[in-house]
Amino acid sequence: MNKRIVNILAAVCAVISLIVAAACSSSNTTSNKTAGAPATEASLKQILENKLAEENPDEKILEMLTDDYDGDGDPEAFAVTSEDTEAYHHPIAGKKVTSGAFWFVSGDTASLLKKRSPAVETKRLDTGKNTYIVFEEYGNDQSKSYIWKVKNGEAEEEKISGKVGGIEFTDNVMTAKLYSDDKIYYEVADESGYYGMAEKTYYFYDTDEGIKEYGGLKISLDDFLKFEGAEEMLDEIEEKDNEVTTLFYRANGLININYQRRSDDEEHICGNSTLKINGKAVEKYRSHEGVYEASATDQAVYPESLPEVS
Repeated sequence: MNKRIVNILAAVCAVISLIVAAACSSSNTTSNKTAGAPATEASLKQILENKLAEENPDEKILEMLTDDYDGDGDPEAFAVTSEDTEAYHHPIAGKKVTSGAFWFVSGDTASLLKKRSPAVETKRLDTGKNTYIVFEEYGNDQSKSYIWKVKNGEAEEEKISGKVGGIEFTDNVMTAKLYSDDKIYYEVADESGYYGMAEKTYYFYDTDEGIKEYGGLKISLDDFLKFEGAEEMLDEIEEKDNEVTTLFYRANGLININYQRRSDDEEHICGNSTLKINGKAVEKYRSHEGVYEASATDQAVYPESLPEVS
């Protein structure tokens, strides 16, 4: 074979290699956007729609919350999907909700975060440090808050996620509810009895490491009585035949007083009062049924001591 033929064959092989390389590059590009092109709300929606078409064609997107949550220049999206698109009133939510599953879409990937639940809603919490997206799941007698933020383009679930319900961030105060099986007495019209699902509000704050809880430091009755107004508060509790059991001080300036009394049929009736420290005094803040614990989650940070009352 002469040198000219060899050169021609080499050139043909080079052209074929370029064509094959181009075809491989094209096949690795998603059908939703051009490789290297920035994501948009439309492209993220298309990625999720393609995923649903593959896995469950009857599933529809009910809601998408799109933003550049981690500030890296590329948007991400959280979404609710369901086969049933009709909203209905849920007694625990106190509003209309839908059934739905929860998804996260970033880059060219759609990931299922939470399987479909019969009653859900989403909300966004902007704390100034982080943006959290909450998937609230309602049951027969309580709700649970599943909480995510975005870090480096990935959805990162908070450590308190699923351990409390009804999380809110209002006027720079973060609260969530814990439901526990406490003995509660009720009396409505001619009917009375006991039920066991008590709802209590616990308090949280945001940090660079995520959401932390104001843990409760157990204090003595003598320590509590050093505050102005404490004795009057105690008299008000005891005049109804209640006996104080435990007291907790939290670093956000609140004191929880748990108390109980026995009914005629020897059942313990539980309740509590929450007071707010104002300088040297304590003031009424709110009351709940049931018994407060030192914490609702394992993310509690506890104060070292009660503030001095001089």
